[in-house]
Amino acid sequence: MKPKLLHRNPTGFVESVMYQHTVSEQFLSAWHYHPELELVYVVRSSGSLFVGDAIESFSEGDLVLLGSNLPHRWLNDPSHSSSDSKGSAESLTVHFAPDFLKVNLSKIPEFRSLGQLIELAKRGVVFKGSSCQKVGEQLLAMEMQDEFKRLLNFLDILRLLAQSSNNRLLVSPGYAEQKIESNNRFGRVHAYIMNHFQEDITLEEVADIALMNKSAFCRYFKKITKKNFSRYLHEIRIGYACKLLSEQQQDVSIAEVGFQCGYNNASNFNRQFKIITGHSPTAYIRQYELE
Repeated sequence: MKPKLLHRNPTGFVESVMYQHTVSEQFLSAWHYHPELELVYVVRSSGSLFVGDAIESFSEGDLVLLGSNLPHRWLNDPSHSSSDSKGSAESLTVHFAPDFLKVNLSKIPEFRSLGQLIELAKRGVVFKGSSCQKVGEQLLAMEMQDEFKRLLNFLDILRLLAQSSNNRLLVSPGYAEQKIESNNRFGRVHAYIMNHFQEDITLEEVADIALMNKSAFCRYFKKITKKNFSRYLHEIRIGYACKLLSEQQQDVSIAEVGFQCGYNNASNFNRQFKIITGHSPTAYIRQYELE
């Protein structure tokens, strides 16, 4: 029900940064979080990245920075789960502690922009453009570097990212303000929604998870999110529907997309899609194709 806490450094960091070059059948799909920040460069594979209350498509060449304790999961497209013995999902990942720059470096003027980048990471940041390939090359080079060169290389990577203007925040400000931890009430509720939004979810279920009656839960949820529960759930579902429709999957109908997002009938899906986006699913596809 709740995001799983992973210990990326159970014995403590031997180095300032922990580097991984991973090749597998799929990325880690569990809804999880960890105290360490995470920088990921996607070498191969594509799918959906769930971060906080955001849903983002990812593909080869994408670069994402995730903040401390920010819940997330990587869901590979089925076409990338194959019998390829070498693995069809490949990534370069660096984990580093939240106080990585606070020991000595944050007081140095030249490193202030790096501190600002760490703040942005609380909402998750996806980077685009030419800097992604350069960072990918530098991350790959870390595999053959010793601890000192690896640290210097990573500092330069953070410098490049801090200077990049071609980026976008993923998580909404309201979500980022919440302390999403395993024992946090809103964290438990949101984790349940993200794990089950493709299924029927009742108000009674989420109120029970919050250990509240329905009336009290509705007031609490509205105070936290500035939205009622139904609207919040629809936005999560329609956000995922936009992701699926934007991929222009020729073999999947609009009705099937609605079903994959938790809607049992096409009319309700079409109605909610237009309320949230201002367009019908068909018009959205046409608009996306024109872009």
